[in-house]
Amino acid sequence: MNLIDRDELELDTEWSDYYDGFTSYSQSQINGAVEVQAIPLDKVKKAREEIRKLDDINPDYPMDRTIHVSRNEVLEILDKLIESEENE
Repeated sequence: MNLIDRDELELDTEWSDYYDGFTSYSQSQINGAVEVQAIPLDKVKKAREEIRKLDDINPDYPMDRTIHVSRNEVLEILDKLIESEENE
């Protein structure tokens, strides 16, 4: 799947008297649009769950505090997610 930023396109085909303007984008604009990098939501949710589970995995942190994980542990999970997307 290729994702593009629709805001970068300009309506230029299919004139509508009702809207008094063009109502769709030409195929040439769509084909020439710059691709947007995105990570699928299901993979982001999976990473979020891994981050939430860090508290359960690391016995060195007391369970009665609000924040229990280190920044490096969170960054490792996010780096793994980003790397998996770059390698696809």
